This record gives sequence, structure tokens and C-alpha cells, in this order.
Amino acid sequence: MSSLPEPRAPHALIKLSRWTMLSLGLFYGFQRNKVLSRRETARRAKEEEERPAREAALKAEKDKKYNEDMEYLGRETGVIAPGTVPGGGRVGADSKFQSECGCKY
Repeated sequence: MSSLPEPRAPHALIKLSRWTMLSLGLFYGFQRNKVLSRRETARRAKEEEERPAREAALKAEKDKKYNEDMEYLGRETGVIAPGTVPGGGRVGADSKFQSECGCKY
């Protein structure tokens, strides 16, 4: 069995190329990180600005779904849910509907 020759030191040009590529990679990484950080900051600011409108829309959708569910349950059980007007919508404690139907809710 033959033995392997002793490993040789890399050529100076190869060493220089390795260090150059490493430093260019670091430079690119820092620059790219800076660009992406600015984009993310701008996106977060815009999202924070739009948050109240988005939350209001979600709340309106949730309230609409709640009213639909209460109306459905009221129809299925034959009972009008407290504070719910048949046909959709919520009513207050002193509503005209409650005084007309004699509801105590």
C-alpha cells in the first residue's frame, strides 16, 4: 500500500481569493441586511397605520356573524334572543321594538 504525499500549503493566489470572497460575502450580507431592515420597518409602520381599520372591519364582521347566529338560534328555538331584532341588527335597552313586543330584555 502506498502512502499519501505530504499535503502542500495553498498557493498565495488561492489564499487571497478565499479571503477576498469571504470579505465580499460579509460586505454583501451587511448591505442586504440594511436594505431588508428598512423595508421591514416601512412595512411594520404601514401595518400599524392600517391596524385600526382592519380591527374595525373584523369587529363588524364578528358582530354581523353573532347577530346572524342569534337570529338563527331564535328562529330554531322559537325564542327571540335578548337584544336582537328579527331580521338582523342589535337594539338598545329602550328600543321601540322592545316596547312594541313587550319584551323585558
